[in-house]
Amino acid sequence: MAALRDGLFLANLPSENSLLGVEQSNTEDCVVVTCKTGFIKSYKLSDQKLLQSWSISHGSRISSPAVWNEQRQQLFTVDNKQVIKIWTNDQKNFEKAHKKRVKSEVFCVVSEEGFEPVVVCEKGKVDFFSKIKGSSSEEKFEEGEITHWCRSFKCRGNQCLVLISETKDKLCRIHYFQYQADGQQWMHKVAAPRQLNGISSVASCCLSKKQDPTLLLLTQNGDILECGLGLSKNTEDLVTLATVNIQQDASIVAVGLSHVAIAGIKNDRTYGLGIFDIKFRTLLVWKPFPEPVSAKPKLFCQHSCLFLTCSRNLYTFPYECEQSTLIKFLGQQQKVADITEKDTLVGMVMWSAKTKLNKSSQARSNENIAALLSDLVNREKTQTLSDFKVLFDSLVKELRKSINKIWVASAQMSELVKRCFQETKFWPRNQISQLVENSLISTREIPALFDALIAHKEVALLHLSLNILPDIPESSLVSCLQCYLGFSDEDIGAVIDGSEDIPSFPNTYDHVACNISAPKAHFINKVLDMPYSDVFLVEYLRNLKFQNTLVLLEYLLYLLKLPRDKCVGEIQSMPAFLKVIDWISLLLDTNLSQMVVSPDAKVLLIHLDKAVTEQVQLYDQFVSLSATLCHMHSLATVPTNKKVGHYWIEVLHVL
Repeated sequence: MAALRDGLFLANLPSENSLLGVEQSNTEDCVVVTCKTGFIKSYKLSDQKLLQSWSISHGSRISSPAVWNEQRQQLFTVDNKQVIKIWTNDQKNFEKAHKKRVKSEVFCVVSEEGFEPVVVCEKGKVDFFSKIKGSSSEEKFEEGEITHWCRSFKCRGNQCLVLISETKDKLCRIHYFQYQADGQQWMHKVAAPRQLNGISSVASCCLSKKQDPTLLLLTQNGDILECGLGLSKNTEDLVTLATVNIQQDASIVAVGLSHVAIAGIKNDRTYGLGIFDIKFRTLLVWKPFPEPVSAKPKLFCQHSCLFLTCSRNLYTFPYECEQSTLIKFLGQQQKVADITEKDTLVGMVMWSAKTKLNKSSQARSNENIAALLSDLVNREKTQTLSDFKVLFDSLVKELRKSINKIWVASAQMSELVKRCFQETKFWPRNQISQLVENSLISTREIPALFDALIAHKEVALLHLSLNILPDIPESSLVSCLQCYLGFSDEDIGAVIDGSEDIPSFPNTYDHVACNISAPKAHFINKVLDMPYSDVFLVEYLRNLKFQNTLVLLEYLLYLLKLPRDKCVGEIQSMPAFLKVIDWISLLLDTNLSQMVVSPDAKVLLIHLDKAVTEQVQLYDQFVSLSATLCHMHSLATVPTNKKVGHYWIEVLHVL
């Protein structure tokens, strides 16, 4: 009747309470994740890939989740409750988004397929985006009444809204809006349910997935209440559908006609995420939280996936729901009973199995890996490096098999990797080296890996990670640069201790001086040559110390002046010429004001200007030469006779 797959990591959040919403994007498999500060990002769900990111400038505070409107092919959000921002998926700079200021404070912008966006104001004023500025609609709230929750839906071809507010007397009110296309006006109905003792008694609420949606409210004591929505329906009395055992702050979303997902539902003595059948009043499937939850867990549902916040991370849980029947219910009832007696570590998802396997041998292999991971994570069983090494070597031997690679993204493996980075009794350098060499570190653990290696001054392992691991985030690249530039030329040679094969790198080349040593240049070149997104890199380059920025710019000037035809073969690790230009541009953009006022940067800027001017003059000459050669090539081309049939006309000369 219901299946809930294991959680997959989707994104890091700026803070525990920063997430505003997860909304549909312009394609089936994509969602838009909005945070109050930091960013708005678009993700592809099938592979958890980041598609687009828009940075929010310092001082701005997003107050409404970004929503996609199919009719206008644009994204809409609200900045500081005053300014509506509109932009497209192709527009990279969020600050250049089109702005529309509204006199009233805006609570949110909502969007439904087939309709233009609807703007909902704090005081109950509701109208379409194109009409909100000159709208004649009145504010529906009493003085001191505050909006707490709002959702939109389509019912029988009509655009509808439901708002939950709290009056100054602490009464909870439900507002229902429906747009009448014939009269081109919004109809409004309000009710104050008698069962609710103020908004504080409501833990969470959502809309059901019925043909005529109803409002579902989860109270703090675990009651699931239903309220009919419509101009002719009674919303004064609420119907109690079921009672569940929840933590004080829980969240609810509808996932089926008679199914709801609840974050914070209790099973035995543990709270987690579960799917509850309202019709038969039973918990169908349950999973523990992937991480400890200290704040109220936020829960969203899009494209048959649940999105759950745990600490500062966002996880996605694919799910399936079937219509509830008595036969299915009787067969499902025992499945959740003893779930907490099993290992609470989150298991693995096998997305596909193209290779035919011996099921019993694969099952034994999985059990062996799970046991090894459990022992390695348990500090009491592996208190010394020697004990840890024996089990770790056995685990790596198993994980080298291609069929077991799926364990790399598991929560158990994540716990082991974190222990390797955070262990205080010993430093498992060789074990971390094996993780890197065999690509047994998932993408989400890469920032923690680089932080740990930098803290232990493992320059050789940093370089190894840059060579082997894919998709290294821009924050880690900048941290690497900070680390390399922070070492003195003598220290970096001592740290390497012969473990790196450093190519010959002249300190001077044709009277061009290099300001850093060959070993340091070798490591920095690798970072400069890594793939990156300039949008993210600019954000993290602000964390680079200004003195290090000057040293790096001076070294980039040295690379810019080097004769490329002579030194490329001699200096194999040298980054591409275009990469050098890109890095110079990014560093100057990031430190524009400091570069202008700092006396230390004055001479460097003069040399940079001179070097760039020389390059521009050279390429200008190439452009002129290219035009001349193109003209000569066209004149030297032997004309070919084009015969069409037996007769043709040619223009020999035009006076």
